[in-house]
Amino acid sequence: HFNPQPVVEPRDNTADIVRKRIRLSEPYTGLAADALLEQDIANTCTATINILPKNIRMSRAELAKNLKAFGKRWPERTYNVLGVARSGNVIEIQVFYQCFGRGKSTSGYSLFTLILDDENKIRAMGEKTAKTAPPPFSPGMQKVHY
Repeated sequence: HFNPQPVVEPRDNTADIVRKRIRLSEPYTGLAADALLEQDIANTCTATINILPKNIRMSRAELAKNLKAFGKRWPERTYNVLGVARSGNVIEIQVFYQCFGRGKSTSGYSLFTLILDDENKIRAMGEKTAKTAPPPFSPGMQKVHY
C-alpha cells in the first residue's frame, strides 16, 4: 500500500551559509588552528574558488594561505552582520568590521558577495569595502531575515 508523504520545502539555508562565511573571517587560534581553518574551507567552499571582481581562480589551499596571512596581519577581528540579501544562488552580506594587530587598527564596512554551487558551497566570493557606510546591496537582491 503506497502512502504518499507531503512535499516539504527545504528550509532556507541562508543563515547557515552566512555563519560559515563569517567564520572564515574570524581568528583561528590554538594548536589546531590551521587544520580547523582548512576543514572549514573544505566544508564551505568548492575545490576551486573564483575571487571577484577580477575572477582570480584559487584553490582551497591558496585560500587558506591568504586567510592565514590576513590573520597574522590582523590577529584580532570582529564582524557584525548588518544585513543579508539573496537572489537565487547569490548571497550578499553587509558587515561592520574591526581589526587590530601589530599596534595598528582599522574598521569599516564590507559587502561580502558569495556565489553558490548546486550543493550550496561557495564557488566564488568577493568583497567591497567602505569607511563610512555599508556598500549597498546589488540591484535585484532581496533582503532576508538574519
